[in-house]
Amino acid sequence: MANKVLKRSETDRKYTWRLEDIYPDAAAWREEYAEALKVAEEIEGYKGKIGESSANMLAVFKLDDKLTNLLDRIYCYAHQLYDQDTANPESQALSGEAENIMVKTGEMLSFISPEMLTIDDAVVDSYMSECEELKLYAKKWEYISRRKPHVLSPDMEAVLASAEDVLEDQRRFSACLTTLMSGSEQ
Repeated sequence: MANKVLKRSETDRKYTWRLEDIYPDAAAWREEYAEALKVAEEIEGYKGKIGESSANMLAVFKLDDKLTNLLDRIYCYAHQLYDQDTANPESQALSGEAENIMVKTGEMLSFISPEMLTIDDAVVDSYMSECEELKLYAKKWEYISRRKPHVLSPDMEAVLASAEDVLEDQRRFSACLTTLMSGSEQ
């Protein structure tokens, strides 16, 4: 007799992810989702002002770190929930929302690298000298600087960021098709 493939709801809990360690429920996930959008909007408020002071540059780096941590949790939870049961419409919705916030924040913040690259290296060096905390981001600045030949204008970077949504749609479609064709939970 062949082994029966268990539905997620029939699987012993010790063999499942403890997603409640990330968020206790979808409501908590949605609260952090809203917080991530607020942080992205706060960063967006620095548009055209990053190079004005070391304080502005530091604020953008710190807020970007905060947003990255939030987005990592949002994305991880939604996709692991989806992977538990690809046929669950609620999991599908959260997964889609996680993809959407990644694209949306990518579009919102696509100005950062092009704008930072307009700041003269001597100015950045002086900011790093005057602000001890900014020195923590020296490697991040180095990474941004190395990409200078490959960074597009802010408008083109925004177009590129929005294309991510189209590319992700193909992955979602493929996963849904796989689920439908298998006739069972994944």
